[in-house]
Amino acid sequence: MPVTIKEIAEYTGTSRGTVDKVLHNRSGVKPATRERILKAIEELEYSPNIIGKALVLKNSPLKIGIIVTPDYNYYIQQVMLGIEAAQQEYSPFGLNVDVRILKSLTAEEELQVLDDLARDGCAGICVFPFDDDRVKQKINQLNDSGIAMVTFNSYIDGIDGICFIGQDNYRAGKTAGSLIRRIIRSPGQVAVLISSKNISCHEQRLGGFTDKLHECAPEIQIVDVSEEYDDDRLSYECTLRLCSRYPDLDAIYITSGGSVGVCQAIIELHRENAIRVISHDMSPQALPYLKSGLIAFSIEQDGYGQGHQLVKALFEYLIKCQKPEQYNIQAPLKIITEELI
Repeated sequence: MPVTIKEIAEYTGTSRGTVDKVLHNRSGVKPATRERILKAIEELEYSPNIIGKALVLKNSPLKIGIIVTPDYNYYIQQVMLGIEAAQQEYSPFGLNVDVRILKSLTAEEELQVLDDLARDGCAGICVFPFDDDRVKQKINQLNDSGIAMVTFNSYIDGIDGICFIGQDNYRAGKTAGSLIRRIIRSPGQVAVLISSKNISCHEQRLGGFTDKLHECAPEIQIVDVSEEYDDDRLSYECTLRLCSRYPDLDAIYITSGGSVGVCQAIIELHRENAIRVISHDMSPQALPYLKSGLIAFSIEQDGYGQGHQLVKALFEYLIKCQKPEQYNIQAPLKIITEELI
């Protein structure tokens, strides 16, 4: 016999109304009580009537919000496609998805959008968090208020929520460090372009890259680290400056978008036979540079799959009352070369 809400209430010593609030992720339940009820749901193997819930939600759809960084980044474009596919898949169950695309890479804008989504009645929010104490506090505050919080792409310690979805960015950076020492002479010089120091995934990639070189190739020197905000124009200008300042530069590691601008500058300076590039998330526009060998490797992370997983995680938590089995849901790490296109 299926377990009922009444039985869960009796098992936990709470009321049916309190259990119902937890099942629908509404506020007004103490954190300790909420955890006790969620544990009982798991222990008793409670399975909600999904069809019945869908019929109810048709009249009052459940709304979730997703905050992404500017979509001129190819990774974010892939995330958006995954979100759209999941939205179509789960919309018959009464799930509405409100995607907000940030215009900048500032904590102030992200804080404002988090407040807006909470005010608009979102039962859950997925956010690409900036590495800022105010953002961390806001996410934890919303989570404590009963809004199911999911973070993705950039892992930050001390954030509460139902899960994190993304790549192990430190490991990705170490992978890039291992690849660099295979493609340039020793001793050598390498420059790094990152999107923003406010985004932890890029700092983690830089940290892994630096540690790997110190560990295995200390004779390779990191001569410069510059921010280019996923912008091809800025990455182009940064590369021109780097090549002028460091005439013996051997390689450029790009932790984010902007690889097209980097390659255009290298070709313009006729340095394509001297400088090799390692990038992340190969866009169609950058593909010719991978085919030519200017980009030696691209490290991929399945943005489409991550976007789909964001919606799925909140659907299963809010409608099926199933919390992810683990907090950290790892995205794959895949290395693309000319031969693997």
